[in-house]
Amino acid sequence: MSARTKRLRPSDFAPAAILLAALCLKAAEPAALESLQNKVFDAFQAQRPRAYASSPARVIDIDDESLRRLGPWPWPRSRTALLVSKLARLGAKTIVLDVVFAEPEPTDASLLKAMAGASVVTGFMLTSHPNETRPALKTGVSYVGPSPLPYLPDFPGAVADLPAFEAAAAGNGAISLVPEPDGVIRRLPLLLRRGETLYPSLMVEVLRVHQDAGGIVVKTELGGISEVRTGGVTLPTDASGRLWVHYAASDPSRAIPAWRLLAPDFRSNELTGAVAFVGSSAQRLQDLRATPLGPSMPGVEIHAQAVEQALAGRMLSRPLWAKGVELAYLLLLGLALIALTPRLSAARSAALGLAAAGAGWPLAWRAYVDARLLFDPLFPALALLAVYSASALASYLKAEDERRRLLLLDEAKDEMLSVASHDLRGPVNAMIMIVDAMSQGQFGALNEKQARYLKLINNQGRKLNDFVANILDTAKIKAGKLELHRQAVSPGEAIDTVAEVFAVAAEAKSVTLKSLRGPALPPVYADQAKLEQVLNNLLGNALKFTPSGGRIEVSAVAEGEHVRFCVADTGMGIAAGEIETLFRRFSQADKDEQADRGIQGTGLGLAICRELAEAHGGRIWVESVKGKGSSFYFTIPIAPGEPPPPGAG
Repeated sequence: MSARTKRLRPSDFAPAAILLAALCLKAAEPAALESLQNKVFDAFQAQRPRAYASSPARVIDIDDESLRRLGPWPWPRSRTALLVSKLARLGAKTIVLDVVFAEPEPTDASLLKAMAGASVVTGFMLTSHPNETRPALKTGVSYVGPSPLPYLPDFPGAVADLPAFEAAAAGNGAISLVPEPDGVIRRLPLLLRRGETLYPSLMVEVLRVHQDAGGIVVKTELGGISEVRTGGVTLPTDASGRLWVHYAASDPSRAIPAWRLLAPDFRSNELTGAVAFVGSSAQRLQDLRATPLGPSMPGVEIHAQAVEQALAGRMLSRPLWAKGVELAYLLLLGLALIALTPRLSAARSAALGLAAAGAGWPLAWRAYVDARLLFDPLFPALALLAVYSASALASYLKAEDERRRLLLLDEAKDEMLSVASHDLRGPVNAMIMIVDAMSQGQFGALNEKQARYLKLINNQGRKLNDFVANILDTAKIKAGKLELHRQAVSPGEAIDTVAEVFAVAAEAKSVTLKSLRGPALPPVYADQAKLEQVLNNLLGNALKFTPSGGRIEVSAVAEGEHVRFCVADTGMGIAAGEIETLFRRFSQADKDEQADRGIQGTGLGLAICRELAEAHGGRIWVESVKGKGSSFYFTIPIAPGEPPPPGAG
């Protein structure tokens, strides 16, 4: 266990808590969340509706013009009989009456006669109003797996055709369209329940009769109904036995107005083998429903489109396992965000968060377009953004705590170093003075060995003094107490002054030291002592790292409103990966090579150079090639009132 126990804050647990809450919410999928996801599916359908192709499913439309020409609704059943007979003569294989004949009237016999000569599917409605009416079942409904009854709503009442019409019909199905809470018809119930009895919907009965199929089979899995089969058609459902309608835009060729069909001169072979739905688009009959494609589609067209997509095999599906896929997607990416966000930079973690939130959209779109599968990309995206935001906030708070802790430690260290350096400065200077006096023979003659050791002591003392000075300068800069006594300073004179100090040492090391100046250099606005300190540090480093036989050049040229100084050497150079941290305090390049060459340093000189250059309003940088040398550049502003030289910058 570490000596210092990390303090955990509530924000550290927030990302995992948000992810867990999102998973639970998705698993429960309340009505508000389902409504949100349905809006996404609506947008998919609106953006890419099913392409309409010629189909056996046709609508015989009792439109407003038909009511104007043939009389108001309800029509006498003799007129409906004419429609049925005409459709049968034109070759319609299945005729669907999207109407309930619950009350008798005098012309019932004519309709019953017409139905006897055709294959007709009638409809009924299950209602929430209790009564004793039970629609006739024209086929059996069996199931594979658990009973589907628990997954279906139980309707206590019904409105059905007269028994004579039910008996004459080849099929009988529920015509009820159950909208979502927002009034949009997205799914059609394929099965309905009255007590313990299962009833097929109108769509299922139409498919059964049209295929001459014997019965209906329901497949139920753990979690709900998964499909309904009749004949050669398998209809995928949601857990409640509803089919997602894959809508196509309304097409005039899908419908034939009733007045036109009943015209004596109407002749056509387009109804041969068709499934003809008889219903109304007339506004006064109020059978217009909202769909993902718009606010008003006739109910009969919705039934026709459902049969149309089933016969074409172009059905939408949101299988029972779709929610499991979404939960797994959310869990995996959520855990990845929680694990990776604290380890990445702010920019990279933001990119990761956006990528995680956005990745589901193209995947869901391709699943819809290519496989007609419905997956929800919105909730996982919102949840992952929330997880990322919480993770980023936790990382930020943790970094801030660490920054404050390090700042306190840094301040304590600086204070300790400042005090220690200040206390050391007096004894070190006294030691140097005493050693200088002894070296000059003020306390008696020295032999060769004594003189050599005193020289070593003097050199090390001066190094220690320089180190103390650097620490004190760093403390002043950090405390904002650095004072600059700025005036017009000649760049050439500053270079000459510092170069002269190092001339003897360079000659002793067999290093060529050259001073180069640009023409007509203007004076710079600087603290002369601090300017010379920067040059001194850079030139001292150059001499330290340049081997015997090497070359050092100190130069200055005017560039715009600044003078650019340069100290270039042919020394050991700096690796590219170390340049970024070179000007930080206590940073040293290639410490192993320095140790091998016996080169010593504090790692403060370049940091001080940067602070001094920036305090003057300039900047400092380096260009270097490992093994070939380095060029250190810094800029100082030209003194006010001094125009830049002609042609400069």
